[in-house]
Amino acid sequence: MIRLLIDGYNLLHALGMQPRRASPRGLEKARRRMVRELRSRLSADELRHTVIIFDASRPVPSEETDSGGDEGPAVHFSSNYPDADEMIIDLIAKHSAPRKLTVVSSDHRIQQAAARRRARVCDSEPWFDSLEEQHETSADAPLARPVTGDHLGTDDIQEWLDEFRIE
Repeated sequence: MIRLLIDGYNLLHALGMQPRRASPRGLEKARRRMVRELRSRLSADELRHTVIIFDASRPVPSEETDSGGDEGPAVHFSSNYPDADEMIIDLIAKHSAPRKLTVVSSDHRIQQAAARRRARVCDSEPWFDSLEEQHETSADAPLARPVTGDHLGTDDIQEWLDEFRIE
């Protein structure tokens, strides 16, 4: 069951993560970066119940979608809807327990749809700010294990190589 529903590009924009050039590759990198940020700040349980919706005017290649698996979050694109807002509003309307749902979006239409179903509504930027505050507080606690680079995946490594133009 979805407990956290995020308006993807709305959050990207609020965080200033949207690329200057909105090329497909630039948007993909920004989406992946945001998902990594969320994975570092949300608990495993929260991630398993989180869905992020992004706009897509045409079907996005399957390798760009992420069902979330056991890790989460699930990432979906609105290619079967007029836009992400419509998909989010539809998910809110169909949610079986909307009072247990938190919707993250600064879009007033989405906020109104969530409020009508008595779901919790949070503006994107303040919501992420509160996550950062929680993360900083927990960062002050001693680490249970040493920090290593073992958690980096192939995509993460390639992104850093691309970022610093290293072949």
